[in-house]
Amino acid sequence: MCVGQQVTHGAGASLDPGNALALQDIPEGTLVYNIEGVPGDGGKYCRTSGTTARLVAKSITSATIILPSRKEREFPLSCKAIIGTVAGGGRKEKPFLKAGNKHHFKRARNKRWPNPSAAAQNAVDHPFGNKRTSRKAKQRPVGHNAPPGRKVGKLWPRRTGRKK
Repeated sequence: MCVGQQVTHGAGASLDPGNALALQDIPEGTLVYNIEGVPGDGGKYCRTSGTTARLVAKSITSATIILPSRKEREFPLSCKAIIGTVAGGGRKEKPFLKAGNKHHFKRARNKRWPNPSAAAQNAVDHPFGNKRTSRKAKQRPVGHNAPPGRKVGKLWPRRTGRKK
């Protein structure tokens, strides 16, 4: 799309990028995005930057679309979709450049970062963790369901992890 381009929708719209049409009016093989799951919901599928889906087949009541995850899904023919590709492709290729940006990215997605090794963690966070990380002969707790030959040394703990 560009500045000054006219965007239309509905049955009389042309097959130009940016126009919204019902799936029954779109030919097979067309790239679409912002697909409605239920007619009138405003579009729920394939909206991330740079993504697109392909309309591969139509039957009497539904249309089959291959989503960016390569999963095929059927939509009612009265659902609308926009022709083309979502803007902003290549956004994920930019490097983070500093740890703060990576921290905010991971925090927004509730991911653990940075992920230290087991021995570098505190003892309450991991069975192998303590401050003496270079100590190789650390006792490893044995599982409760271990066979009799392995039930030696430090037996299973009554509880693990930080008290919440």
